Amino acid sequence: MNDPMTHLTVQTKLPFLTLLLLISFASVNAVLFTPALPDITHFFHITEDTAQQTITWFLVGYALGQLLYGPIANRLGRKPALLIGISLQILSSLLCVFSGMIHAYWLLIVGRFLLALGAGVGLKMTFTLVNECYEPKMASQKISYLMLAFAITPGLGVALGGFLNTYWGWMSCFYASALYGLILFFLVTRLPETQTVLNLNALKLNHLLHDYGMQFKNSRLVMGGLLMGASTGFIYVFAALAPFIAINLYGMSSDEYGLANCIPPIGLILGSLVSANLAKNYTFEWIIRVGIMITSAGVAWI
Repeated sequence: MNDPMTHLTVQTKLPFLTLLLLISFASVNAVLFTPALPDITHFFHITEDTAQQTITWFLVGYALGQLLYGPIANRLGRKPALLIGISLQILSSLLCVFSGMIHAYWLLIVGRFLLALGAGVGLKMTFTLVNECYEPKMASQKISYLMLAFAITPGLGVALGGFLNTYWGWMSCFYASALYGLILFFLVTRLPETQTVLNLNALKLNHLLHDYGMQFKNSRLVMGGLLMGASTGFIYVFAALAPFIAINLYGMSSDEYGLANCIPPIGLILGSLVSANLAKNYTFEWIIRVGIMITSAGVAWI
């Protein structure tokens, strides 16, 4: 949550590459390693269900991160919040590598949870920075461009993960995650600080409970969040199951599976563009119903 009384809107140009890497930070880290899931299963001698916990615990950490970084950013500033989250992501990526070195699967789960907790700073703070650095109309345009790019990057991340796993093994995916964090850390140090006045009460428990209580009373906000969460669920269920189906059942290699994951982003982009055009003549409720029917048809086809 952001307190509108603790910052000023400034017309400051933010580098698009930095914003793109920020908004994609968690989603890419969520799926980059997924082509390696079958290999991770064999490496640790675990079942497929157990290996899929690497996705489950990532999502738990991701969700918690969305609740933490608003108050942290209000109390410490935007850049400190970003640097804290990115630093946690880097260290956690290396922790995932270390889990392979000592052959401890439980440590991989811990690393994935902490990695998500750190990477969760990206999505939250991207919206915050854009809204604080641009006037409303320009901010909307920036967010629209970023969301289109956001639809592409996870597929590219899976493609990269498939290539890395094929030629350098599953731990190389987490080295790549750490490198992603290091690059982003450097770029963030060059961003302006948009928090002009710190909110000293932002991290106090009673303040947090009051603010989040007010948000949960907004039924439209809650329903919108549930709708987005359910939609995102399709992506992560696919990410957890598809590697085993494609690689173990259909005999695809990791790099072939990774390249195939460049196809779903095309659907996301087309869906976004079609929805934007339909919104000119139809209600959001009608568009959502149509989207749910198309999704249901896709699930039945699969």
